[in-house]
Amino acid sequence: MDPVFIVEDLGLSLGGTEILKGLSFTVNPGERIAFLGPSGAGKTSLLRVLAGNHQPSSGHVHTLGICLSELKPAGIRRVRSQMGFVHQDLALVPNLRVLQNVLAGRLGRLKALAALRSLLWPNKEQTHRVFELLEELGIGDKLYERTLSLSGGEQQRVALARALYQDPRALLADEPVSAVDPARSRDLIRLMSKVAEDRKLPLLVSLHNPELAREFFPRLVGLRQGSIVFDLPKEQVTDDHLEALYRIPSKASFPADQRA
Repeated sequence: MDPVFIVEDLGLSLGGTEILKGLSFTVNPGERIAFLGPSGAGKTSLLRVLAGNHQPSSGHVHTLGICLSELKPAGIRRVRSQMGFVHQDLALVPNLRVLQNVLAGRLGRLKALAALRSLLWPNKEQTHRVFELLEELGIGDKLYERTLSLSGGEQQRVALARALYQDPRALLADEPVSAVDPARSRDLIRLMSKVAEDRKLPLLVSLHNPELAREFFPRLVGLRQGSIVFDLPKEQVTDDHLEALYRIPSKASFPADQRA
């Protein structure tokens, strides 16, 4: 099957600051990849480029066989609507009910009037589909709850349901467990891995926790200062790789043969 993402010599600068430089890799259907690295390594920016939210400053990104740099804004919006994205801050509207927050996942595919109708007067089919997703994620009883009344873990599941409601071609998550305790972190990553595997979706997640990454992701990519320093099967990622990735010296030395 064709790759979902092909990244070729990707560079990104924002506000005159170089964020990503010379990144090249491929993501195939169904792959589960964890992006590791210290704060400021470029993990969030990379996910946003893959989702179509940032345009590369150099190089190319092919998403679903389409070169994003060749698309007009309407084309980029169409590609973006096929990317399920779970934001670090979840990007939920606290005062809206869970049903409405999940329905918002598909607004990018609708015209303004249809989007408004979907949020204010969802039909039975839409409501049932959202309920099924919430049931799958263990919070079906929260369908009509106000989102602000939910726990942090429940809100994360609402954000995941919203991403899945898009019927995405890929699932991306930016530090999805940064605000919950270790036990709930493991439960959420396990759940995300299961739903991605069941749907044969590529799952790309940025994480600060190497142990979680090793437990659930077959492929680990280390980022530091906007560059890839290793891209390996998890069995080949050693403690030396991780120590060099996260330590602070001016020059970090990485083990040889760091690319798969």
